[in-house]
Amino acid sequence: MNNSEYSVVETISAHDLKALIKRVVPDDSPLSDSVQSFVFKLVLLSPCYLFDIDNIESNYEATVLNQDECNEIIAQVKSAHQTDTWAISYMLAEFSNQYREKSYSDKSWGFLSKYLQLMLRIAMRQDKHYKKINKLGVRIRMGLNKSAFQEDILETLYDIHSLSHNVNSHFKAIREYEENKRYEEQAGKAKTTHLTAKIAQIRLAYEVVISNKSFIEKNYKSNKKSEKIRDDQTLNYIDEITRKIRFKVEHKNNNVVASENLADDDPVALLDNNFTPHKKTAKSSQLQQFQVKTNYLHSKRNRFLFASNTRLLKVANYQRLFARLWVLIRQGDFSERRLSTVLLLSMLTGRQISTIIEEISNSNSQRQFLVKEDNGDTSIKNSINVTLNRRGKIKRHKKSYSNNFRLPIPPPLQAVLRFNFVVDKGAVESLLKTLKDDLSLHSLSSQHIESALAFIITHQARQPLHADIMTGVEVEHSSALYYTSIKTASLINTYQAAMILLSAQCFESLKDIYFHKVQNVQPISHPLGPKSLRFWQAHRYSFFVHMPSLLSNSKKKYIGSEMSLKDDKCSKFFKLLTNNVHSYDHSLIRDLKINNDTFIKQFNAYSLWLWHIVQIQTGIRPVNDAPGLLNQFSFSHNLYWVSDKSIRPGEDHGRLIPISDFLKTALKNYIIYIQQFASVHNLIYTEYALPIKKIMQSEVPFLQVFNFKSQEFKPIMPSRIKGMLGNFLYHQDNWLRHQLRSMLTDRLDEVYICALFGHEHADQEIFHPMSSLPISQYKAQLSPQLDHVAEKLGLIQVEVDLHD
Repeated sequence: MNNSEYSVVETISAHDLKALIKRVVPDDSPLSDSVQSFVFKLVLLSPCYLFDIDNIESNYEATVLNQDECNEIIAQVKSAHQTDTWAISYMLAEFSNQYREKSYSDKSWGFLSKYLQLMLRIAMRQDKHYKKINKLGVRIRMGLNKSAFQEDILETLYDIHSLSHNVNSHFKAIREYEENKRYEEQAGKAKTTHLTAKIAQIRLAYEVVISNKSFIEKNYKSNKKSEKIRDDQTLNYIDEITRKIRFKVEHKNNNVVASENLADDDPVALLDNNFTPHKKTAKSSQLQQFQVKTNYLHSKRNRFLFASNTRLLKVANYQRLFARLWVLIRQGDFSERRLSTVLLLSMLTGRQISTIIEEISNSNSQRQFLVKEDNGDTSIKNSINVTLNRRGKIKRHKKSYSNNFRLPIPPPLQAVLRFNFVVDKGAVESLLKTLKDDLSLHSLSSQHIESALAFIITHQARQPLHADIMTGVEVEHSSALYYTSIKTASLINTYQAAMILLSAQCFESLKDIYFHKVQNVQPISHPLGPKSLRFWQAHRYSFFVHMPSLLSNSKKKYIGSEMSLKDDKCSKFFKLLTNNVHSYDHSLIRDLKINNDTFIKQFNAYSLWLWHIVQIQTGIRPVNDAPGLLNQFSFSHNLYWVSDKSIRPGEDHGRLIPISDFLKTALKNYIIYIQQFASVHNLIYTEYALPIKKIMQSEVPFLQVFNFKSQEFKPIMPSRIKGMLGNFLYHQDNWLRHQLRSMLTDRLDEVYICALFGHEHADQEIFHPMSSLPISQYKAQLSPQLDHVAEKLGLIQVEVDLHD
């Protein structure tokens, strides 16, 4: 049967319909008889929608699910882990609990009647489309959550299905809803919640039924292309082959040049490690091995800015290169403008020249990072690989609502990029040779072009994190990107500063034509008149100094990690924790039944408060037993030693964190408190004693909580934190690490932030034995900023004196 001949409404007998219902509500499912009867009743609410039912019993009575039955269904589905097989039962139980008080004439029940028919029609096909039933049920269950963004989908579906009884009009309305939502998300007009993909699941189900679409199995083919490998690279001035390097690009859209990727590769085996030299020669042999390996690593690293690094030019040379390309854009012929556009885009975006050539050859709709704005202009889209948040209750409080932002492109390049075109790579290389000769840049290569933006932002603007974001460094090369929640305005300001620096010599030649520059003397009049000077000045500052704002960035005040919350929400959370500790002050009761002892409950509340204070003031990972032993804190030097990464073996592989004044006071108050607590508690509950001596002697972690289930004190752990928080906040364990990262970003040098979080690049750590950065400077920079975080969040010290 052709799609055009396919009938949407299926004629079916009541008996066959009941058999079909049994297929989606199996007899072994919870309360199967009641649920099957309930489904049949709901289908009858919308006759001749997708089913025309014959031989309906006139005396048919349907059983309505009460609240106890719904709760029992939900509990059995969850305990049996059968959310896929019993998807309809699960959906009906959740839906009934939500709309029990509404009559069957309400639009919500009318929608569900039509929606169930859709699910039954998919089940009738007996093909692999059957798995869509579970997805359709998930969409309804998620939409019932009033605090989730998917509620918008359900409310829209109610309105669409209440307007008519025609399935084709419903399909068109859902498809239009999907397209509008996709446009809003791509244009930045809506919070990026990925609703489009969820709406598409529902739209596709309707399309399968209406058009009788058969199931097409996806073939997942490898995207790996043949790799071009340069086998051997030898040093010309010696006879011996000292190294062999294999060059390859693992990620097509990775903007780091090929040689940069080698910095993270494992070094090849230079010597036989199993060889044991004679004692007399062992020292010299090992020294030789170390020197060869060190030279090998340093020769591949490009962030050190060694004088021997031929991939980097001086700023003045970058400015001359940019100026010459700009002149070609303004005055060159058609071919020169296109070639110059390729090189300029590489300098403006940090992308590889080969990637630029491929990008501009695609049509506007297929381009990946050169995308169209609403007004038709082309912009540069930058995306960051960040930690996503999947908790609906938290999403409305998160600080960042997107992981991408856009940067404007100068108007002369806009005209060239309006249409796609193909550029010969050989012609680009020929232009590079011409520029090399004209500018006397004998070492100029494509790598100089590609590294221009990263060099300017990293070494001139002193913003390495901004450089990683704007040049598209993969997260494997910059782990800090996972935690980043950064102001969009700061990125745009950094980009604007880089553009001003790069374009400093753009119009020197044009300016010399229009007027002579004489010190302390007004410019000599020119036959073209003063309008020429005004034209040059206006043109000079129109884009680079006054960069236009983009509408797509208007709702993206922060971009990046979705784990960090808005500052006021974070502040409210800490106030709740503080109030929770003090709530026991006027109701302290010593009870022989330890479960009712409010002194112990206040002890747990105090430990819970301090655990979160340590997190927001140090940024450590919430591992078990953190923050560790008491002797890890040095109050005389105001330093905290921590090893919170499991892959770091031994006790010597950790890092130092400055202790802020706020944290120091909080720790000292807590130490006084637990000593007072133990002096009273251990006398009353000798069998449940707090191990105060072991705590003070750093034999056990100092931050303890009382476990009422096992009736003993145990070190605080993330798994116990979740149970203790209750309704305060349900969030990911390490969200405060993201929160602190976002509050420190742009407030001090990235070097210190990376040292605090352990995100430094290999062999560049502050605590490396060969580091020249003093610890005193590290403390002087970070400690005030950590206190500023406490002040900005309005943190208040907790003081509990049991001897008052």
